[in-house]
Amino acid sequence: MAIIIAQLMIPIILYFQLLAQNLYPIVMAILGQNKPISTDVDFNEFSYSYTCIIVMVLLMGLTLIRKMGLFVKFSTYGVIFVFIILLFILGMGIYGFTNTHYVFHHTTQKDESEIKLFSQNYPPLLGILGGGYFLHVITLPIIKNAKKPEDNAKNVFIGYFLTFLSYTVCGILGYFGFSGTYFTSMPNYHGILSNCLLMFPPGDILATIIRFCTFC
Repeated sequence: MAIIIAQLMIPIILYFQLLAQNLYPIVMAILGQNKPISTDVDFNEFSYSYTCIIVMVLLMGLTLIRKMGLFVKFSTYGVIFVFIILLFILGMGIYGFTNTHYVFHHTTQKDESEIKLFSQNYPPLLGILGGGYFLHVITLPIIKNAKKPEDNAKNVFIGYFLTFLSYTVCGILGYFGFSGTYFTSMPNYHGILSNCLLMFPPGDILATIIRFCTFC
């Protein structure tokens, strides 16, 4: 039992960070702050650190609610938010192809961006990727309670194939999109971050909408 609880802490920590990292820029946009987003520990002013405390208090308050009907009803909109996020990533990839000339070698040209087929800078992406794959086990109750158990094999194959397809397409287009000149021209660009939304300034309207979808 202790091992299961310890394993569940991994996605909980990942998604806690994801909530805080998306709420912080939203609050910055509301307050009119357009400074670079920093996730460093800082208690001298309103920062990401205080946002983590806010998220913790919100989550603790939600755990006190016994009626699950509200959560079930609200979670039905989660599919819509997921599709919005997927379309956003696909759109960024297509946008990158319209204004960036991608090359497979080092370049200093402003309209070019280097694409690396192999790199040692993959660890920042492993957390989100691992958390996404880890949570695939939550589909087990859905399969168990299926109305037509005889179709489970077909449904599981279709579900995992669509998941593989979404990961592959979004991964490839996302890499091209967030490696485009829109980002590489920024002075604080140091590669794709584990949360790609942190690459946008707080005042970006489209990014704020996607952050809200991710937070919800």
